[in-house]
Amino acid sequence: MLLFYRWQKIFMISLWNKIANYWNKAFLAIIILLIVLFLGNVLRRTISLITQLASETSAHKALEIQVAETNEAARKLLQENEKLQESLKERKNSEDHGISHETNKELRQEVEELKTELEKSTNALSKTTDEITVLKMEHERLEKEYDNLREEHKKLQDGEKHEKSL
Repeated sequence: MLLFYRWQKIFMISLWNKIANYWNKAFLAIIILLIVLFLGNVLRRTISLITQLASETSAHKALEIQVAETNEAARKLLQENEKLQESLKERKNSEDHGISHETNKELRQEVEELKTELEKSTNALSKTTDEITVLKMEHERLEKEYDNLREEHKKLQDGEKHEKSL
């Protein structure tokens, strides 16, 4: 009880009454400054995530174009390979078996080269599809993080509106 009276005497000092008004304003200014700094950081992080999302999206589109071009090249090579095999079978089955040994070697070598090109194309295709799946997962993760930040920002804005209304 004695302690309570001591504090009453301290707060009854007129100097304290003069300081209290400024103290309350300074405290309120500090709180507002902290809120503004926090929202600035949230906004900066949101902008960086949006930028990263845009770059990942453009990279994803570029990889899709590359995959389409690789698929088309592989398809053309397969068609060419089939044509060469058909022509080789026709030559074998034709009445004229007078195909020179050198021509036969050249055709076989060309078939082997086409097979290696086809293998390279399929390898490139598998690599690009792997990269696309990785980019899709990254894209989904960034979208989730962006949504979370947006919800957090909205909650903070609602909290500020609530504080201002009080």
